[in-house]
Amino acid sequence: MTDEEIKLTEREMRLVSLFQSYTGATVLDCLADDEQVVFLVREGEFGRAIGRKGVKIQELSNILKKRLKVVEYCGDAASFLSNAVKPAKAKEVKIVPGKDGQLTAIIRVDPEDKAMVIGKGGRNVGIVRRMAKRHFKIERVVIE
Repeated sequence: MTDEEIKLTEREMRLVSLFQSYTGATVLDCLADDEQVVFLVREGEFGRAIGRKGVKIQELSNILKKRLKVVEYCGDAASFLSNAVKPAKAKEVKIVPGKDGQLTAIIRVDPEDKAMVIGKGGRNVGIVRRMAKRHFKIERVVIE
């Protein structure tokens, strides 16, 4: 994780508090928009966060009336990005420096999963990009 402090909005802090008390999982980051909330949980706490057969996350989704996604943190950028695009399976993740010195992540997925990973209007890949930038200083994320 980068040394840069992650700043959450008041709304995101309330969501984190609710999520942590409901699931018992430790949240490292939260990104929320009008339709979806993405929680980044500590490595090894993914199962605790979603509950048996996804029951906890489904109940919380019904309470908040929003789609929820849980991403498990990993200290390795490639593994983290692989987790971030789930349920799609990343075939390959490469982190390459650009000519300007900025890092770019190239994530290869099955062609049938590409639309899901990108999301409507690029929403899903935008969230992956924001998390990659906040935690690994990766400026660009390309889905192939």
